[in-house]
Formats: sequence, C-alpha cells, structure tokens
Amino acid sequence: MRLLDITDHMKMGTLIEAWSRGDQPVPKDIEEFKRQLVANGIAAEVPETGFVALRHDASTLVLKVPSPDMLARLREPASWPLPAIYDKAFNGPRKPATDPAYAVLNVERFGDYSITNCG
Repeated sequence: MRLLDITDHMKMGTLIEAWSRGDQPVPKDIEEFKRQLVANGIAAEVPETGFVALRHDASTLVLKVPSPDMLARLREPASWPLPAIYDKAFNGPRKPATDPAYAVLNVERFGDYSITNCG
C-alpha cells in the first residue's frame, strides 16, 4: 500500500509550484496538508501518519533513504506502480508490474527519486 495516491498529478504539481513560489504556505502538519489538498481539488486518501515538508535549494543535497520495511514493500511489483502520466512520456502503455524489466526500473527509480532533489 502506498502512503499517498494522487489521482490528479497536474493539480498536485500546480500546488507544489505554489508552495515553492510562496503563493501558498507550505503545510506544517498532516491536517493542514489534507486541508490544502481539498481546497485545491486534489482527491487523495491521506493516512494518519507523520509528516515532514522539506524546503531546500540547490546548495543543499537532501538524501531520502527509505526504511528497510519501506524498501521491502516498494520492491513488490504492485506496491509502487508508475502513475499513468508516464504513458505520455513513453508514448504508450507502461509495462505491467509483473514484467521483469519493471523490477530493474524500480531500482533505478530508487536511485533517481532518492538523490535528484527535483533537479
């Protein structure tokens, strides 16, 4: 199970841009995060969990390291599916999560997601 599933990545991306520009305050807790999602028309089931919002610039490298249990969960094919937005980038449907190439792609995604810092 994913911590958060976003169904409208365009709206989510727009909200993140608003936080980045300072047009909207960056949420300080999970309840404010939920309120902002609703206020911006973003449907998501947000679990009761911890919350951290990090703001950094290019002079700071932020390394996100998943816990061992999170890594094990993410290694399961169906637990970290590529969002449908990737169909546009690949000019066609994504490979199914059961395809062996998907496991390789997930490891590459760990490396990219954990270290690129939106850059």
